[in-house]
Amino acid sequence: MLNSKDIFYNRCKTLLKILSSVLVFVTVLPSCHSTGNENKSLEFNPVLNKVYHFSVAKYSVKSWTYQSIASKIYDTVFLNFKLRNIHSTDSAVTCKLEWNRFIWIGKSKVNYIRDSIHALSSEVVMTNHGKVKYLDGMQDIIADVEKDSNTGKYLSGVIPDQISNNAIADMLNQIFSVIPERAVNGNNTWVTNITLVTNHPVSISNFNVLKSLDNDTATVEFKSNIFARPSPGADPYIHGSQEGKAYIRYATGVPYLYEARSEAITTTNYYDVKNIQNLILKME
Repeated sequence: MLNSKDIFYNRCKTLLKILSSVLVFVTVLPSCHSTGNENKSLEFNPVLNKVYHFSVAKYSVKSWTYQSIASKIYDTVFLNFKLRNIHSTDSAVTCKLEWNRFIWIGKSKVNYIRDSIHALSSEVVMTNHGKVKYLDGMQDIIADVEKDSNTGKYLSGVIPDQISNNAIADMLNQIFSVIPERAVNGNNTWVTNITLVTNHPVSISNFNVLKSLDNDTATVEFKSNIFARPSPGADPYIHGSQEGKAYIRYATGVPYLYEARSEAITTTNYYDVKNIQNLILKME
C-alpha cells in the first residue's frame, strides 16, 4: 500500500506531465497560424503574366423629394474583366485589362458581351499602393458598345459615366487603394485618401484596420468619409460615409473579395439627393 509520500510524489509527476503537454501545445499553436509574411509588405504585386478573372456588381439608388413629389432612380452595373500583369518595376505595375461583359440596367439598357477571342482590352499602370497612375483604351470599348446591336447609338454620351477611362480608374482606386504598401500585422491601422474624378471630384478618406492575417489572407475592414467642395475651404455640397471589407492575398496584394456600402447626400439649390451604393468585386 502506498504511503502518503508516494502518493504525493505520483501526483507531482502527473501534474508535471500535464504542464509539459500544455507548454508544448502553447509553443506549437502560434506556429500553426504563422503566415511567413511578418516582414513582407502588403502591396499590389500580381504574379507576372498570370490572368486574374474578376466580376464587379454596382447597385445604386438615388432618391429626392421636390415640391412634395418623391422620386427614385435605380441603377445596376455588372462588369466582367481579366487582369494580367505584363510589366513590373520597383514602384509600379502595368496590367492589361480585357473586358468581357458590361451590363447596365437603369434608365438605359446595355447587354454587351464578348468572348475571349473578340474582347477588347485597355491598359492600366498602378502603383504598389494600388492607385492608378495611368489608364487608357476605354474609348475603344465605349465605341464598340455604342455600335453593338444590343445597345444602340441612342446611348452615345451616357455610357462614359460607367466605363470611361475616369470611371474605370475610379473603380480600381476604390477597390485596390486599401493596400498599405508596408508590412502589417495584428490590428495595424492606416489611412488612404483617393479622389474620384468622374463628373466632378469627390474625396474619400479611408480608415483601414487589419482585422486578421490567416495564412495568405489579409482581412481589411474600412470606414470612410466622403465629401466634395465647390472650392477649397468652402462647405461640402456632398457629404457621406462608407464602410466595407476586403479579403486580400498577402503575397500579391490582389483582392479576391471586396464589399463596400456608401451613403452620400448631394445638396442642390432646391433639394437634397441621397445616393446609396453597394460595390462588390469577386475573383472568379
